[in-house]
Amino acid sequence: KIDEKIEVNQEKNYTLQSITKTIFKSWFVNFDPVKIKSKGLSINLPNDLDKLFPNSFENSELGKIPTGWEIVSLGDIYSIGKGGIWGSDNKQNDSPKSFSCLRGVDCHKLAIGEMHDAPKRFIKKLHYEERIPQQYSLLIEGSGSFCGRSLLWEKKYHQLTGKDVFYSNFCKR
Repeated sequence: KIDEKIEVNQEKNYTLQSITKTIFKSWFVNFDPVKIKSKGLSINLPNDLDKLFPNSFENSELGKIPTGWEIVSLGDIYSIGKGGIWGSDNKQNDSPKSFSCLRGVDCHKLAIGEMHDAPKRFIKKLHYEERIPQQYSLLIEGSGSFCGRSLLWEKKYHQLTGKDVFYSNFCKR
């Protein structure tokens, strides 16, 4: 039974990865939504996504890109955050409050809208303040069988956790 579940989950993961790669290539390599909008057609995406795609192209050093888009390196828009921390099981003078400690698997559960069962840990306030996920922090799973899987943190995830959150040493920001 468990082997069958593992196989089904691996097939689902493969399918989802294939879909993700196809969408990425369509949107950010071939610029299909911009091509469609340039013809006056709808791209049938929610309004918040639709407005990200203009209806024309402009010349750039790499060739034609969507109007208003810029060519930048990831280092221009993201900075590497502090590594995660595991914390302690026990309350101490310098760590009086418990927090939800996000592991990679918890990030995945949050991404699909599930409540997570992250461990409750105690950490020093100094360490916590450096590891609070902010809106659009990119958390990357740093260990386990899904190493490299990511979550773009949104404020709504704080509500799903039910506690203040920091990310563990099983995640990178």
